[in-house]
Amino acid sequence: MKVVAHTDGPSLIASDRPYFDRTEAEHNLLIGAALRAVNPDDGTWVCSLHDGAALAGAALHVAGQSVVLTAMPDAALDALCAALRAAGRAVVGVSGPRDVAHAFAARWSALTATRAEVTMRQGLYELTALRAPESARGRMREATDADRDGVLRWAEGFNEDARIPHEHRAGMRATVTARLGHGGLYLWETDAPVSMTMRGASTLRGGRVTGVYTPPAERGLGYASACVAAVTRRLLDGGWARCFLFTDLANPTSNKIYSAIGYAQRCEYAQLRFA
Repeated sequence: MKVVAHTDGPSLIASDRPYFDRTEAEHNLLIGAALRAVNPDDGTWVCSLHDGAALAGAALHVAGQSVVLTAMPDAALDALCAALRAAGRAVVGVSGPRDVAHAFAARWSALTATRAEVTMRQGLYELTALRAPESARGRMREATDADRDGVLRWAEGFNEDARIPHEHRAGMRATVTARLGHGGLYLWETDAPVSMTMRGASTLRGGRVTGVYTPPAERGLGYASACVAAVTRRLLDGGWARCFLFTDLANPTSNKIYSAIGYAQRCEYAQLRFA
């Protein structure tokens, strides 16, 4: 098994575009991250794994974050672990399709004398045709800097609901801050904001919806469904052929509302961290 390091994320995608076209839904997390990883000096490490001439898998690691994987066979996982150790990468966790994420975690734990803990089981959902949800009072608008205090509080609420480890919660706050005034952060508003949703990284032909949060007092009134549907409509109208989102499989409510507006589960992901 040959490991090829790439200078940046887009070069990884360009190295075998047909493979990533075929697996866009299953691997949208890695594809989206790779297309944004254009700066080789920001601590991002990208590689592809090859069995002869065939691409067997790919991985991306941002310093201080989890390694993101595509599906790959056992021999590729062995080669990836060896390459990560040779590169001196400090891997704090792993995210990828369920079986490969667990297989990587078992190998990495054995190599580094760490213990892998599952932080979330996720459903990967894809939508190509939107079904309008039941009407909810209010409308969607883009967040502005005037919303900063409120959405930062909601970012902390999202971190709690998603069980994000404390050492990684700054990422959500930074993402929310970066979106304010620059597009991509949306609020559902009645008399005041009642729910938020964000536009995530784009893939090859699709967009991702992320950061969905409704404070407890406003839940059960259809606001999250309405906001997600409105953002999804905006992405589709903007030219994307499909939309993706991840759900916490332990939360039956979120899985139900996304299915109701046209999202269908494609596979299961796992997030694990190393203690």
